Amino acid sequence: MLRPLLNVARGLDAADVLPDVPESLVQAVPDGLSLDHIRTLVTETQDGSDAIAILSAVYAVLKSDRFESRLGDDVDPKPALHEIALQIGQMIEPICSGATYDEEDSTDYTSLSRAGLLGLHILRLLHTLGPRGGQTLPTRTLLSITAFTNRGDPWASGSCAELARSLLADYFRDVSPPQAVKPAPFLPQRLVRDAGADRKPSEETAPGTERAHFITQEILTGFLRPLFAKSRPAAVTASGRAAAFPEPGPRYSQGDGFGGGEDVAATKPWKYAHRHAVTIFEWAVENAESTERNLQTTGFSKAQRNLLDKIFREGIMVGYHHAKGHVRLVDFFCRTLRHLVGGIGILSVKYLKDVIPMISEILVDPFGTKYPPTLLSAMLLLQLVLQTCWPRIPHYCNEIIKIAMLSWLNVEGDNSFPPNKPTKEELKQQMIRTVEMLSAIMVAAKLDIFNRVRPLVTKDPRLHPLFISCEGP
Repeated sequence: MLRPLLNVARGLDAADVLPDVPESLVQAVPDGLSLDHIRTLVTETQDGSDAIAILSAVYAVLKSDRFESRLGDDVDPKPALHEIALQIGQMIEPICSGATYDEEDSTDYTSLSRAGLLGLHILRLLHTLGPRGGQTLPTRTLLSITAFTNRGDPWASGSCAELARSLLADYFRDVSPPQAVKPAPFLPQRLVRDAGADRKPSEETAPGTERAHFITQEILTGFLRPLFAKSRPAAVTASGRAAAFPEPGPRYSQGDGFGGGEDVAATKPWKYAHRHAVTIFEWAVENAESTERNLQTTGFSKAQRNLLDKIFREGIMVGYHHAKGHVRLVDFFCRTLRHLVGGIGILSVKYLKDVIPMISEILVDPFGTKYPPTLLSAMLLLQLVLQTCWPRIPHYCNEIIKIAMLSWLNVEGDNSFPPNKPTKEELKQQMIRTVEMLSAIMVAAKLDIFNRVRPLVTKDPRLHPLFISCEGP
């Protein structure tokens, strides 16, 4: 009954089907079609290359006036809608080819994008046919929809990502919340351990919303964990604990040029065939229940503090001392360090003994004016240090005065200052602001700063605009 329609769909380009169905495809839609006919069409065994034609035919049927959405007063449409949605989700799943390590990617992203856009439009139409709040999409279909939520992916266009996000938002708003699970019956003490081993995670704690259940149980536990578990180190067990007797892996593996590429593709599918796993994980993180309150009450954990400490000592500082001769890298290290200091706040006081000498080395360099952006980044970093670690700044007052003085004289005495931004005046304004912050900190600490800068201004009057905020009454 649908063979002529499918033949016409094969002769059309998928881009011509959306948003308005071509007249030739509309005329090929027979009368009296129902959900059962669509279910028969999508469940028939077809070649994988026929997916776009099937999707085009289904979309034409759903948009046609000849389609009868009702199955009858005594027939529940949910099974048919569920089966159709499942098959559509399987058709649009963006599985990439070129899975071997050393092969070029041969994925037809255009076909994946067109199939995804058609499938999402079909699922949108199916969502309007089901009863409000009573239709539950299969997990595989929801995963396929989530795979198209990032417009930056080659298989998802901007309109495709917008439609996928809208479809997920409408679905989780209308769907009924998960049913509460009955408590497990009382078991003898000797059977409690065995029963706990067989109990599913969803039976232990019921999420409050269907979206929370989908993220925690279906995405994290059911989809992502098996993908990433294949590439776990031999020294770690499947439960995440240290293995007592780890087995050494093969010497030449992991795609190092000795024929281990196929093994890498099998153990790391999230980097090859199932690249959409990263997009699904990204959506899960964005839509998970907010953890801001937990972070506010518990603060940074010890593991987080250790990670930030490692980033500072083994990342920023090692990189700076290794490549301090490259001014653009120094600029990058200063900007990165500003994010770190601003993020951890007062806890960054333990880094002052390393940060202050680093800033001093950058700002007092007589050749630093050849690349002013680095000077500006270092000066902004110094201002953030003053703002964040002000209780310990009085101990570094003399060092900061020396930094400001030498940097001011270097900028003031350079007659061939680069014309691009920041300009000489902009740098001088930031230096004056830095000294004003230092002066305010010293006044709050009831320590004298005027007698420290007065001999400097007397020796070189060019420093007067810099230390004007430090003058006494």
